[in-house]
Amino acid sequence: MKLYVSGPMDGYPDKNLEVFEFACKALQFLGHETVSPHDIGLDTNDAYSQNFMEPKTHDYLRADLRAMLECEGIVLLPGWSQSKGAIQELNAAVASGLYVFYWRTRAYGDQQLWDEDCGDFHYLYKDSTPELETKLDRKFNSGR
Repeated sequence: MKLYVSGPMDGYPDKNLEVFEFACKALQFLGHETVSPHDIGLDTNDAYSQNFMEPKTHDYLRADLRAMLECEGIVLLPGWSQSKGAIQELNAAVASGLYVFYWRTRAYGDQQLWDEDCGDFHYLYKDSTPELETKLDRKFNSGR
């Protein structure tokens, strides 16, 4: 499945690049194709380029949304609900009929990461198992 990875970027070192890269590698290891906002370039035909202006936040969001709409689903990383961009991406994904997945980590334990009344949302992983984490650790550590 082709998945768009969404999450908080502002206020994090390197725009949270390390977390996005880890999520993409884990998803790729499980057989998914990933799209990260860190990998999306801006269209040189956009207004800011034609007018030699600095790109604005909405320029990046438009480029991200175009890329996201080519995917089958969106994966929301921890902290997504504090991110204006991730919330806008989620709204567009739901309106467009994309699958919505929430990245669940051990750090959250049994805490619910969603509102049960939101509709038909899915877990990417129903249960995080030590076996899966060991496989992922081995895969990432051997690739360095």
